[in-house]
Amino acid sequence: MHIAPPLPVEVLDQIVDLSSRADQACFLRINPTFNAIARRLLYRSISIELSHKCITLLRTLSGSRSKLYSHLVHTLDIILKNSRSHPIGNFARLLNRALQSLANLTTLSAPGHPLQICKGCTFSLKNLSAECRVDPELGAFLALHPSIDELCIRGGPGMQDGYMCLPSSILPNLSAVRLLIPDPALLRSLVHGRPVRHTSVIILQSFLPYVEALALSAVPVERVSMMFFECPNPSELLIAAAKLLPEIEALHVVILTGSCPLEPLKLAAPLLSSFLKLRFITFMAGDDKTTLAVEREVAELWQKACPSLKTIILPNGVVWFCKPGGDIFPVMSEGKVPDLE
Repeated sequence: MHIAPPLPVEVLDQIVDLSSRADQACFLRINPTFNAIARRLLYRSISIELSHKCITLLRTLSGSRSKLYSHLVHTLDIILKNSRSHPIGNFARLLNRALQSLANLTTLSAPGHPLQICKGCTFSLKNLSAECRVDPELGAFLALHPSIDELCIRGGPGMQDGYMCLPSSILPNLSAVRLLIPDPALLRSLVHGRPVRHTSVIILQSFLPYVEALALSAVPVERVSMMFFECPNPSELLIAAAKLLPEIEALHVVILTGSCPLEPLKLAAPLLSSFLKLRFITFMAGDDKTTLAVEREVAELWQKACPSLKTIILPNGVVWFCKPGGDIFPVMSEGKVPDLE
């Protein structure tokens, strides 16, 4: 009877990597080879809700058997099921003990102030998502991690507790900023003099201070996402973006509440001719019921004014693809071509 030679470990690694996380857990029980591969892949990137299961995980990472798993973890994302809930001190201490064992961690998103939960840790972060007060302590923590290139600061009213001083020597590699606190001054301090190319911000009132802050990047900003509670004037926004962010490639505007009328978008079409590299543009709202026929008219005007455009998303959420030669066609989020009649 012919016995086929065993597959190389590299092939087995690819097989397990392409499997779902549920199937990867099953590979743990096959044999030592599959166990080692599956364990490495399962612990490499962990995203888990704050629950009893999360507590068990943190105890494992901070316990006597931590050496079996802790070196495998590169990404840890702990999700709060309820944004209004706040973990108690015991959780923060447990999380700190677990984080102290994760020497290879590069991406962290967890509740609590980074300076406190990461006390005594030796890892060097590249990606940080923090929900904490914007204060000198946060600035002190960022100074300890010069390799950070992606930063997200989440929060709400009362999250700013003091001025965060950021000398130009801090975060020299920062390339992406996601700021979910409506604070243009904070955005300015993060962007100024740093190689920021991608940003996402939430705006309560005037957008101009945010656009002016983005213009202070050490390199041309390529992608901007803006979330508004009320629809801004499209013409004013496009004029400011063309003047201050001339090399932008993607501009996404999302209105969280309220509508986004199509007539102002139609009138703003000629302004798109000022953009030479713009490839993707979005003006989307949550409760618009405009007809696709009217949206097509707007999309055609935009594509004609800015031939570099590849996709256009208007209030209905339909993606209009721009083909060479000026033709456009719509595709719904489900991948279907909608009826325009």
